Parts: sequence; C-alpha cells; structure tokens
Amino acid sequence: MAKQISKIKEPPTTSDPQNFDARADEFVACLPRFVTEANELAVEAEGNANAAQNSKEAAAASAEQAGQARDAAALSAQNLATAVNDAIECKQSAAKSANNAKKSETAVSEIKDGLADALDTLEAMKKISKDGFIDDTQTRTNLTYSSKKIDSDFSKTDHNHDTAYLSIEKFNEFNTKIVKKQNNLDFMVNFLQDVTADGVAVKIDDTSNSVYSFVEGSDLVLHVDNGKYFYIGAMGSGRTIISDEIKNPNRKNILKRHQDLAPYPSAEVLFLYKIGDLLYFRRSSFFYVYNTKTEEWVETNSSMGDSLDKMERMHFIDPKFAVTRHYSGLKIKGVNGGNYINLDYAYSTVVIMQDYLIEMNDSAKTVKAYKIVVEGGNASKRPIDISQVPYHDSYISLAPISSHYYDRGTKYYKKDDDLYYLETFEDGSVRGYALYKNKERLPIPIMPQSNEKLFLAQRTRFLINVYIGTDQTYTRMYDITGKGKIVRLPVGVLCAEETEQGIRIAYVPRLPADGKPRTFYEAILPYEIFSNEE
Repeated sequence: MAKQISKIKEPPTTSDPQNFDARADEFVACLPRFVTEANELAVEAEGNANAAQNSKEAAAASAEQAGQARDAAALSAQNLATAVNDAIECKQSAAKSANNAKKSETAVSEIKDGLADALDTLEAMKKISKDGFIDDTQTRTNLTYSSKKIDSDFSKTDHNHDTAYLSIEKFNEFNTKIVKKQNNLDFMVNFLQDVTADGVAVKIDDTSNSVYSFVEGSDLVLHVDNGKYFYIGAMGSGRTIISDEIKNPNRKNILKRHQDLAPYPSAEVLFLYKIGDLLYFRRSSFFYVYNTKTEEWVETNSSMGDSLDKMERMHFIDPKFAVTRHYSGLKIKGVNGGNYINLDYAYSTVVIMQDYLIEMNDSAKTVKAYKIVVEGGNASKRPIDISQVPYHDSYISLAPISSHYYDRGTKYYKKDDDLYYLETFEDGSVRGYALYKNKERLPIPIMPQSNEKLFLAQRTRFLINVYIGTDQTYTRMYDITGKGKIVRLPVGVLCAEETEQGIRIAYVPRLPADGKPRTFYEAILPYEIFSNEE
C-alpha cells in the first residue's frame, strides 16, 4: 500500500479560546510525525515517478518534480528541531496573530500533474519551520496525500491508464531496436575492419586440391545448403562431388560422397537441382538423390531413360517434378509408364516452372505454355494460354548453361504466391540479364559490368553482383523485393542463403595468383543493414 500522510490536528482558533492551549499543544506535537511521513512520501513519490518515466508524456516532468520534493523534504527534516522549538515559543502569540485564521481544508493531490501540489505542501512546511508561524490567510487544500489516489492512478487493473503501460512497452521495443541496431553496427564495423577476424568470420578450408577449386575460371561453383557446402569439381581426369574435403569447423559435410559419384574418366557427375529437401545429381542417365534433412542417399543408380541430351537448354524455376531431357523428349521421374513428353522443336529452350512447361522455339521465336499432367503412371503436356502461367509471355533467347553448372536453384526466389527469377539471355554476341516478378520485369540496379558476375542467391531475395580478382574484390548485394538498399562489401561472395539470424555468405577476400583459392570464409550479415529504415 502507498505511503499516507496523517491528518494534522485542528489548529488553535480564537473562536474557542477555552481550548486554545490544548489545541496548540496537539497541533505542534503532530508536526514531527507529519514531516516524517511527508519525507517518506516524497521518497516514494520519487520512486513512482522513476517507474513512470517510460510514459511518453509524463516521465521527464514527474522525475524532475519528485527530485525537488525529495530535496524539500530533506530540508524540512533538517530544520525540524528548530521548527518545533519556534512553534512552542509562538504558542501564546499565535492566539493574537491568528484572528483571521481559517480552518485548513484537506484534499487529495493530483498525481497526474506530477505531484506538484505535494511539493507545494512541503514548501509550506518549510515556511512553518523558518518563520515559526502559520499564515492562515492562505487557503491550503493539499495538506494530505491519499493512498487510494495512488492506487487508482498506478494500479495495472485500472484500464484508464492502459496507454501509460502501452507507452512503456513501446519504449522497451524502441530500446531493443536501438540495442540491436548498435550491435549490428558494431558487427559491421568489425567485419569491415577485418573480414577474416575470429568472432566475425569462420575459416573453411578446401583440402581437395581440385583442378579448379570452388572458383572455376570465372565461374562460382560453390553451393550452400543449411550451412553445409559442396561443389562439383575436377579431381584427376573426372568430375566428382567435393564435400568431404571441405573442412567446416562448425558443421559436418552436407553429404558423404556415394561411391558411384567418385571421379570417372568417361562419366561426369553433375548437380541438377533441388526440390524440397532432395538434391538431384546425375551420372550419365542415372539419378542419385540425397535427402538434406536425413543426410542420407535415399535413391541411387535410378535410370531415367537413355542418355541425357541438351540439358544445357533446360531451366528450372521452383520445379514440382524432377525432369530430365533426352533425345526422345522429357522424362518425369516417378512415372512408371516410361513414356516421354515430346517437344514441338528438338532444339527448344525449355523452362520448367512448378508444374508448367514453357517451350521457346528459338527458330520461330515463339513461346508456348503447357500444364504437366501425370495420370495413371503416364506423363503428358496439356496446352494452356501463357496468361495462366506466372511467367512472362515474351520470347527471350536464354543463354545455355555451362556444361558443369546446371544448378538453376540459384536463379529464383519464392515468396507466398510470387516468383522472382533471374534469366540470362543472349542478344547477338552480348549477354544480358532480365529480372522478373511473375510476369513483370523489374529493374536491375546493380547490372554487372566488364568481368563482374551477377546471380540470385539460391532461394533468397538477394541479387548479388561480384568481382573477384587478384587486384581487388568486391560485392554489391540488393534485396529484389524492393524494400532495401544496395550494400557494398569488400569481399567476393561465392554463394549465400537466408537464415533466422541473417544472410549467410561464403566469400573470399582476394583471388590468389594462381586463381585457385583453397580457403573461404563464412559470416552471417544482419538483415537490418539492407533496410532503408533508420
């Protein structure tokens, strides 16, 4: 319960001369207790004011006035002895000087006004102690302080003050935001000072001694999945999955290489795409499927028909089906009938978007759309209007994918019902880039120049423009949803993925003289650095 000041005895009055002395004695005797309780109330009032300081409107004023009240109470306590002695000596003279005395009235002070009346009461007490007499010409109404009023104003069950507590929550939210912003700033300062420092980055070594390493010529072939890395590289005379040789101190490798996927002189291992938790690899016409959730090979040596053909003309955007291309047409994994989906043009460029098939006739420069239908173990394509597909309706000459770099998972980002995808096209001898949100073409504010590379990090909203050289290295990153700003980093980002904490990037500070880096670093950048919010 809140502190309370006891009611002061009735002062002496000339209207009752027979009781004047008795009332004067009682009045003077209650003054020490009054001052003590007022002093305690001032201390409590200061505490209440501090607790309420988070309120947007009242905090500053209440705290200041509570401090004044505390000082006033302290001064009153110091002069209390003098006040009592002076009051006793003035008892006789008070009868004459108080002819016009009026009865003091007692009322509840208003806490919401910052305890101003309580302060006035203490100031009046100072005057009593100093001057030794009561000035009844001044009508005082704030000589007591009601604990019921305190409870009414500060009780959390009083819904009239929900706004005060809401403002405290907002302050805490604001304070958390400021602390987080400062932590992000501190991290970025440390990161920019030394991109390889402990506590900022994790060093990861590649011990495979691959012919090209994870930077193959000018191509970036490193993949990341849940913080685990692998790439398709050349070891000896053949290609293989390189994962066991990547020594990540924080996590085990993404997969243990299957014996059939070791280097072979006459058969190249290729990474095709990811659907759900499954990674699809191929060697010749065989499928090898790895489950990233269970970290096991769930299917090996599964034939998809005759040898693959023109896979460089296959592009995948959030595919629903595992599809391969052969001389006889397209093959849908899991269809038992063994039939192929014929293409209208043998050299068509094919886009598999979810369960749609978009076929581009590079000779006639036409675009047709189909729905992939699986019925009774057989697969077929059903013609539909291109307007039914979340894909642009204009012909574009998509650039073929390099023979060892089939991963199209790095080229799209799905958010709710929207699909963002980046396409590389050819215009004569010049290669260009087109960024789309469903059918809408979006601007690219970080269009690459000269030897810069541009890619959409796998299943993320971050478009990455990177240059990795022996002379300098830099990366520009941009949020394609249009809510952020361009961030430039002094490193060469190889791949990236989104996490709860931020965007995980794998990068190299500089390309070694032989062009074959054997070490890269990992860091998680806070999302807030890409935001326009201050």
